[in-house]
Amino acid sequence: MGAPLKYDDEFLKEEASALVEWCRERDKKDKIPPLLERFAAERGYPAEYFSRWAKRNETFRQALLIFKNIQRANLIEGAVSFKYQPLMTNNTLKNVTDWTDKQEHKILGDKDNPLKWDIEIIEPKPAES
Repeated sequence: MGAPLKYDDEFLKEEASALVEWCRERDKKDKIPPLLERFAAERGYPAEYFSRWAKRNETFRQALLIFKNIQRANLIEGAVSFKYQPLMTNNTLKNVTDWTDKQEHKILGDKDNPLKWDIEIIEPKPAES
């Protein structure tokens, strides 16, 4: 048996509620994307704790998901309305959320019309003497 947890389940449930409320209030009032780092700093602990807490406590995990959804929506809405600079928003979405650049490739063909590759082989001409 180890030392008692400084941040027990009751604390995590309270923080989960506070996180969602803080995020929603900030979203309504400031209209700037909320950041976990800001919330953690205001509460007096490192944001790096959040991932451990989310693994330990389902209520906190759900709160973190809600937070990330609000954050992502705020960034996207701000970018498409040109409230935020698009390049910075794009970089933020990639680095703070789970966004990535995606490329789609369409390959045509099916079992009745399989893909056909035409390869032309060019034979070298013999050197003239």
